[in-house]
Amino acid sequence: MSTRETGLATSHGPRGSGVPAAALPSRQREYVAALATAAVLAQLALAQVTLLIAVVLAVTGRATRWRPQFLVVPALCGLIWALAAGLRPALAGYLAVPRRLAGLLAGTAWHHQLRPGILAGIGGQVPLALIAGAAEAAGLLWLSRAGRGAMAPWRPGLVAAVRYRLAARALAAGRTVTARGCAIGIVAGTGRRAELSWAQAERAVLVCGPRNASLAEICLPAVCAALRRRKAVLIADLTGTGALSRQARDLAGSLGLTIGELAGRDLPGLTAAAGQLIRRRGAALAPPAPVTVAALAGVLASLRDLGLRADALAWIHGCDRADPGALADLISAGQDAGAGLLLSTASVQAAAGLASVVETAIAAGPIGRELARQLAVALDGPARSPRPGPPDQDLASPFPAVAASRQAAAQALEAQPAGTFAVLTRGQREPPLPGCTPVPLRPVTP
Repeated sequence: MSTRETGLATSHGPRGSGVPAAALPSRQREYVAALATAAVLAQLALAQVTLLIAVVLAVTGRATRWRPQFLVVPALCGLIWALAAGLRPALAGYLAVPRRLAGLLAGTAWHHQLRPGILAGIGGQVPLALIAGAAEAAGLLWLSRAGRGAMAPWRPGLVAAVRYRLAARALAAGRTVTARGCAIGIVAGTGRRAELSWAQAERAVLVCGPRNASLAEICLPAVCAALRRRKAVLIADLTGTGALSRQARDLAGSLGLTIGELAGRDLPGLTAAAGQLIRRRGAALAPPAPVTVAALAGVLASLRDLGLRADALAWIHGCDRADPGALADLISAGQDAGAGLLLSTASVQAAAGLASVVETAIAAGPIGRELARQLAVALDGPARSPRPGPPDQDLASPFPAVAASRQAAAQALEAQPAGTFAVLTRGQREPPLPGCTPVPLRPVTP
């Protein structure tokens, strides 16, 4: 039987190679490799100092993971050196070796062989070589990261370290108010504040993670900003542990405010008390009962029907213990009435369901693979309404870019270390913020 009949002829490379065609390098790679080899040989002959500087800077950048901005330093040194020596002398020094080599190849400079070698005066290339070498190193670093995909992040620089320390001190002291909303932590890579806007809070924010203490560290700065802005604040800890109540009272005391108890225990009483709280912009702790969610949903629905808006922030901790229907009504009414909602839970099932209906999710690491995949899929598409439900975990999509985005988001969430959190916005309306660090508030009673 011939190879044509078996169809094997198309699965091999050139005759005698014995290598499958898929394993042979593509023509494009061959061209790139040839151009790279030619460029290296040309620089070895004409710009040795430039090549040496570029290699040293590129290796330094890869080893230290410094941001490419550090290349400005050698480039600036070269520019100052060239200006001090004069641009024409600097250019003449840079071209001295290539000119000697060109004369040698042309047969007009053989008598110079008895004099200093052709590489004499190579130090004259240094000023302009610092500029050219820095530019080449930047290109090499960019190509190395673009060709290898996800790599280790850039190492934070001095500016980021100083900014991080200043931001940490400000947040620890309770200065969490920003122009658009509140600061809930710090982005470790840049030292900038991780911000949550009031507009995002009005469309509901899910805060999930395995530890209740981590969830409180993220939500309390938002509560602090709301208290400073004199918003109405309602906190309901459905877990009933009491630790959250103590933290909230200490926080309010440091601001010279008091947090009371929401009067009433049944639905009509809680509804009336919550309405009065919002009207007078007070702050209160709600009873740790699921009926609290229904009462707040009723108040916000009434304001929505009247065309009024509530300048308020409600934090429901342990929302997995609330009735799903009442929780869905609260999310819908809160968005229409302009009330911010923080929904925190340590339950994987509840977080997966709520991810389909909220606008923003904050995941405090480490989280498992199942929840990471569900968050990546749920926040990639439009919000579902009205009832929360677990989304499909399949990361696949007919669009390769969408599938790759989901896969990258899921991997980043799954690899998140303890003590950090990530902020994801539906449809990536805001850039994702992975690797953020919460800053525990240290309230000081005035």
